[in-house]
Amino acid sequence: MRLRYRHRFLLVSLLLLLTTIGIFLVFRQHVNAIDHWLISVGWWGPVLAILLYTILSLTPIPTDPITVMLGALYGPYLGLAISWVGNTSAALLEYFLAHHLGNLGRFDRLRQKLPWGLNTAPVDSVWFLTLGRAAPGYGSKVVSILSGLYHVPLRRYLWTTALMNVLGSLGYVLGGHLLLRW
Repeated sequence: MRLRYRHRFLLVSLLLLLTTIGIFLVFRQHVNAIDHWLISVGWWGPVLAILLYTILSLTPIPTDPITVMLGALYGPYLGLAISWVGNTSAALLEYFLAHHLGNLGRFDRLRQKLPWGLNTAPVDSVWFLTLGRAAPGYGSKVVSILSGLYHVPLRRYLWTTALMNVLGSLGYVLGGHLLLRW
């Protein structure tokens, strides 16, 4: 039984690694074409941008540059809405994957590296769920994965994620929008 568990873990890890490498290579070559592509597909652009957030949630590639680009392309209101829905969808995917994968490793070590005393907060506390997302770098991914692994109640996870995603997106979208105005 234990051998089957390891095979599944290795298969999932390999698939995630290959997906990350593939997406990174495509992004690196075509990052300048993404904005033109989103505009050229019309009303499908926001839908595809949300899908892009969700796909990137499976990788360590940050979505902040996409959020800035959305603010520049669609303006502050629509850019904020797309970013918020995209980031929240991505966070839910991370939560559900971790929730269903179970204990594939010792994720307590990740938690110990969190700043601002968040490593001592209970994973299901509102403080951990909100301030952890504000931690620079991969704070939001760590919060999503730990929340799924520790089976944080979905309702609490969802409202804290939605709140922090709208606040986080606001700064990046406004920054992207203001870049065009200068």
